[in-house]
Amino acid sequence: MNRHQARELAFFLLFEHEFDKVRTADEIYETAKELREDVQEDEYVRAVLSGVLENEARIETLISENAKGWSLRRISKVSLAVLKLSAYEMLYRPDIPIRVSLNESVELVKKYDDERARAFVNGILNTIAGIAAQERPDET
Repeated sequence: MNRHQARELAFFLLFEHEFDKVRTADEIYETAKELREDVQEDEYVRAVLSGVLENEARIETLISENAKGWSLRRISKVSLAVLKLSAYEMLYRPDIPIRVSLNESVELVKKYDDERARAFVNGILNTIAGIAAQERPDET
């Protein structure tokens, strides 16, 4: 599985997490592997899923602060999963360039969410990208 496919799988699992906040990252991943033949063991997917869940409070705060006039409950589950995925990558994965994460996330929104969601998600992620660039010396 290439990185694009792995990112899409991580997105699917984060989307599932939005409906089931009780299960751990390992439980979500193992269930997906049991139920779907196309889900294989992947270090990136496992790391992103657990990383988002471990840092979810901060990630949700950043999303909420930058979603002007929108509560997290009003944001579509698709957009929220993409926002969390990209925010995690930008803030906590120095091996992934911020611009790559941003571009890949916009592509996921184009593919899986409403047309209007693209600008909304892009706006929030651009602000988070600025925060991440300040925190990551490799990006300045």
